Amino acid sequence: MVESVTSSTGGREGGHTLLLPLDRWPVERPQEWLDWVNQPQTPAEEAALRQSLRRGRPFGTEFWQRQTVERFVLQFTLRPPHRPRQADATAADAGGRP
Repeated sequence: MVESVTSSTGGREGGHTLLLPLDRWPVERPQEWLDWVNQPQTPAEEAALRQSLRRGRPFGTEFWQRQTVERFVLQFTLRPPHRPRQADATAADAGGRP
């Protein structure tokens, strides 16, 4: 994960040096934005972010994820990544095959 949005190189932003140049915001930037964005993530937040990156899953609240999944047809990102175990598949197929 990124340690900080600030660095010793880059453009100046409110007395802090930014690592990444930021485009103009469509709304006024919150006054405490830099402090907020530099706060460390909790272990649960890091795990959720890693899972989102691994699965291509939208990152955010469960409600926002479901909205985004529906909008962009990403349902596969919410399912387990592997096929069912052979024993599970055999039990499911047993009733439908001659």
